[in-house]
Formats: sequence, structure tokens, C-alpha cells
Amino acid sequence: MAHVRSAAKTADLILVMLDSTKSEEQRRLLEIELDTVGIRLNKRKPDVVFKRKTTGGVNSYSLF
Repeated sequence: MAHVRSAAKTADLILVMLDSTKSEEQRRLLEIELDTVGIRLNKRKPDVVFKRKTTGGVNSYSLF
């Protein structure tokens, strides 16, 4: 499954096809799996803030 996750992370579109004879549990587990690797389905993008430091570095903050 690792190669599938890495391909999904670089994709512009993820098409999810589920077996209609299975329960809703299959979809929930797939969404959890994708969420753990940073792919958030039907959620807003996280707010990312870059602040320039006076000493010449850059700090980045992810607010989600």
C-alpha cells in the first residue's frame, strides 16, 4: 500500500471506487488511511503562515 499512498500524494485527482456490497466501514477506513499520510478529503487546506525573522531565517507555522 505504500506505493499507492506515494502516488496519491503526488496526484492532482484521487478517484475513490468502493465496492457497493461492502459496508460504509470500507470508506471510513480508506479516509482514515489517507488522512494519516496527509491527504485530507473534503476538508479545507491548512492555513500556513511564513514569518521572516530579523536574524535572517524563516519560520513556518501550520495552523490546522
